[in-house]
Amino acid sequence: MKLNPKYFNTIKNGSKKIEGRLYDEKRRQMFRDENMFKDNVNTVTFICTKTDQKLTKKILKYHIFDSFLSASQKYYQDMIPWAQSYEEVVNVYNGIYTHEDQFKYGVILIELE
Repeated sequence: MKLNPKYFNTIKNGSKKIEGRLYDEKRRQMFRDENMFKDNVNTVTFICTKTDQKLTKKILKYHIFDSFLSASQKYYQDMIPWAQSYEEVVNVYNGIYTHEDQFKYGVILIELE
């Protein structure tokens, strides 16, 4: 998954513990099996958009929501560590994904080790 340097570095240093994405077809294929974590070998690789540096993190679990509004009300501090409120997180994600796409696909929060 590609990330801009700001978010890539916060995952790298461990302060960002949850990555949020649309729960679109690509993510549905990745997370289609509830038993995917039984052997604790599932990982995700992030790629910095500026440097092409790669970082692989273990996936602990994932959460499905209907929008970033509902997701961030519970997990906002782990989604964007410097956010002071869930509204701030919602504004960031609404700048990336449209409301229509959020409600069409839902969202997935990927919890990282």
